[in-house]
Amino acid sequence: MAANEATNKQRNLFPITKRVGNDKLQLEFYEIAQKARLIPNLPQPVDKTIEQVAEYLEELCVERTHKGEVWTGPRQATWVMDEITVVSPWEKWAGPAGLKRAHSTKFSPELDTYKSPEAVDPGYRCQKCRDNSSVIVNGHHRWCDCDGARQLQGKIPDWIEQLEESSARSQKSQPNRSRFSDSRNIKELLSRI
Repeated sequence: MAANEATNKQRNLFPITKRVGNDKLQLEFYEIAQKARLIPNLPQPVDKTIEQVAEYLEELCVERTHKGEVWTGPRQATWVMDEITVVSPWEKWAGPAGLKRAHSTKFSPELDTYKSPEAVDPGYRCQKCRDNSSVIVNGHHRWCDCDGARQLQGKIPDWIEQLEESSARSQKSQPNRSRFSDSRNIKELLSRI
């Protein structure tokens, strides 16, 4: 019973919205996601994680043109899985952020060039904001009074407003997210094909 409770309490590694799609295409992504079994420390239960990887790849890998060539979703997913299991194998599971990062290296390399603002002194550590330049007061972001925050405020004056908007969007979208198991049952899908 304890193992069953642990399975039921597993957190959703890939929070994405419910999507209805082509059964054959979903199965193709599921088969591609099987390569994740080669990655050390894949979260348990492995079959559930594979299903989540398949759905995440289906959401991430939409048909696009790259360098004048059309790449279907499954072709992109195959490239991503080959990249993380064969070309540059992961030493441990890096989650959805790692999958997105691998995908972006080829299909959105400009996302990889962003660098966050640096603190005034790399060895400096503000005890209030931990060099994030903002503190939370009464549930809202406010500028910290440290040198790093003053420097960032000069470079990005609307940083606090951006944090507040991001926080509001995140809180608003939380109730609308569904667990993967609610979105589709892979065994049912396999039985229909």
